[in-house]
Amino acid sequence: QARFHDLARQLEGVTGELVDVTRNQPLDAAQLKAPMDKVEAACKACHSEFRNH
Repeated sequence: QARFHDLARQLEGVTGELVDVTRNQPLDAAQLKAPMDKVEAACKACHSEFRNH
């Protein structure tokens, strides 16, 4: 359970970074890439440990 909570907090952190970048208008795809990659990696890390498939 502790590992799950650690991964959830990591996801919250990187999602916050993505939200910060989206405050810059107009949106710039190049600026979104790194934060999106972090969100995807955080999702994948949790899913690889806690999903059955």
